[in-house]
Amino acid sequence: MTCIETDNLTVTFDSRPLWRGLRLRVERGRRVRIAGPSGCGKSTLLKCLMGFVPGFSGTIRIERQELDAESVWTLRRKLAYLAQEPQLGTGTVLSRLREPFGYRHNAGMRFDREKLDQWLDYYHLPRGIVAHDLATLSGGEKQRLAVISMIMLERTIFLLDEPVSALDARSRRQFVRMFQEHPDWTAVFVSHDESLAELADETVDLAAVQNGGLR
Repeated sequence: MTCIETDNLTVTFDSRPLWRGLRLRVERGRRVRIAGPSGCGKSTLLKCLMGFVPGFSGTIRIERQELDAESVWTLRRKLAYLAQEPQLGTGTVLSRLREPFGYRHNAGMRFDREKLDQWLDYYHLPRGIVAHDLATLSGGEKQRLAVISMIMLERTIFLLDEPVSALDARSRRQFVRMFQEHPDWTAVFVSHDESLAELADETVDLAAVQNGGLR
C-alpha cells in the first residue's frame, strides 16, 4: 500500500521555487531519506506533508486520501512528526507527554502510563523523570522524550527531521533498533547522521529536483 504520494509538488517562497514537480512514492514499511544541501527545502518537505505549508501546488496523498483543508486534521491522525528542534514547552515532563491526548485530532486515544514506563526504560531514562520540570532537562533528554511522545500516539507513518541530532551513541542505536523492530512502520526522514544510513531503503535528492530531475 502507498502511504505517501506526491504528484507535481511545487513549493515557492518569495517567488523562488524550492523545488518543482516533486514526485514521491513511499510504500508501507519503506524508509526514505531526504538529502540535499542546506536551504534546498528538506525540512519544508516534511512540513508540507503534514499540511503546515500553505500555498503549495500539486497533490499530496496520505494513504490515498488527498491532503486539503478539509482532510488535514483527519490525515494528521495517521502521521507522527518530529521537528528538528522539538519544542516541549513548559511544565513537567508528565504534563507534556499527556498533552497531545487532549488534542482534537487525537480524540478517543488513551494515555497509557504503563507503555510510557516501557519506553522510558527502552531509552534508558529513569521513570522518575516524569516529575521533572522540562526546563531542567538536557538536550539529549528532551530529544528522547520527544521521540517517546511521538511513539505514544501509536502512529505508523513518521516524518522525522534530524531525529538523533542530540542523542548519544547508545540512544542512536536504540532509535535504529526501534525501527528495525517495527517493519510495518513507514518513515520519511532528514538526517546527516551516518548512524541512520542503514535505515534508508532509498534516498531522494532535492537538489536534483531543483535542477529539473524527478523521482
